[in-house]
Amino acid sequence: MEPLRSWAMERPGPMFMDQQGMLWILQKAGDKGSAHVLRFRPDGTRLGQEIVLVPDIVPTDICIDRRNRLLISDRGPAQRIHIYDDIDSAPRLAGTFGVEHGIFSEPAGRVGARRFNDPAGVGTDTNDNIYAASSGSSARDAGGGGGSTVLES
Repeated sequence: MEPLRSWAMERPGPMFMDQQGMLWILQKAGDKGSAHVLRFRPDGTRLGQEIVLVPDIVPTDICIDRRNRLLISDRGPAQRIHIYDDIDSAPRLAGTFGVEHGIFSEPAGRVGARRFNDPAGVGTDTNDNIYAASSGSSARDAGGGGGSTVLES
């Protein structure tokens, strides 16, 4: 393996290749702003599609499913997966997956289906099942136990 291309980008995060061979890259939030998801050609040319996330969203991962929807895992207050349609033209929020506030929804601390606890990753399979990886004792927690991951489908 050897590098084919590179280009400069501020605060890059996870990336995913869409069905047309274009790259979607999560740009982490700066000191005074929101995170973005941007679309690029493989040569680094930025395309017009962009998703500007509200400041409360703390994105950790992105993927694109077989129906050409972009999914974003969010470890912010919502603790859920955000789903965007029309990603080839004008991406728009089409819905969410998971209980709002995840494990922190009432009654707080109760585990259960789609009650995510710090969603760290998102993916899909050929049957359009959504997979969410949660890390309940994340590194951001001071003195957290670490080392745990829960995978739900």
